Amino acid sequence: MSNNTSTSNNQQEVNKPAFTPQPALQGNMSNPFNGYYYYPTNMQPPKNNRDYMSKMRLQEADKIVPKQSGLPWSSIILKPNIVFETQDANEKVYVLVRAHWITNIGWFVRNIFMTFLPFIVVGLLEGFGIKIDISFVSNKALTIVGLLYYSFIFTSVVSNFIDWYFDPFIVTDQRIMDYDYKPFGNYSVSEVSLQDIQDVKERSAGLVGDIFNYGNVYVYSASDASEMICKNVPSPTRVRDIITDLSNVAKTYKYDSV
Repeated sequence: MSNNTSTSNNQQEVNKPAFTPQPALQGNMSNPFNGYYYYPTNMQPPKNNRDYMSKMRLQEADKIVPKQSGLPWSSIILKPNIVFETQDANEKVYVLVRAHWITNIGWFVRNIFMTFLPFIVVGLLEGFGIKIDISFVSNKALTIVGLLYYSFIFTSVVSNFIDWYFDPFIVTDQRIMDYDYKPFGNYSVSEVSLQDIQDVKERSAGLVGDIFNYGNVYVYSASDASEMICKNVPSPTRVRDIITDLSNVAKTYKYDSV
């Protein structure tokens, strides 16, 4: 009797299903696994949608530029907290670069010289014993001339600063944009998709550029064989490498390939 019972139990174990059947799904939903709730653990979300490609692109881009650095007025800022008018919902800015600050020395010194030029001229004339009689000019007229002269200098300073500050190159995970701002006028924006970049080269800006570590970065587009020039950018080798790496990531996770 016990042998029969043992044999019966063994048969039940053998005939026992690998997965426990579950009640049929309600409504029009069908169970693709014939009534068994079993899903392979290695199932991944589909890799054929824009959101997935964007997520992977940002993950890889974060490895290239891992942390934020630079001040708002710096020549180069990594991961700046900025937004721009045509920015896409999932687009992230990784580099903002302007011309090296040393390139501002020329107009800065020139305007400083112009500020003190009247006093220098008067001092030289007095040193050589030359006297100019300007008694026929009223104090009001002299004040107006002085205001016009120094307003010209002030306008020059503001214009040169705006021309430097608002002419950045912006590199996102999708494109490069070159802003060309005309002080007290219009501005234009040219852009190149990272997917279309064919080559990125670095060129020296001369002896001063080698001393202060700035140069020109040339971005060549495969779409129209044009070039975008990032002039006098600081750390040109680093900027070139970041653009190249982000371009490779963009080509790996192309939106138009899905």
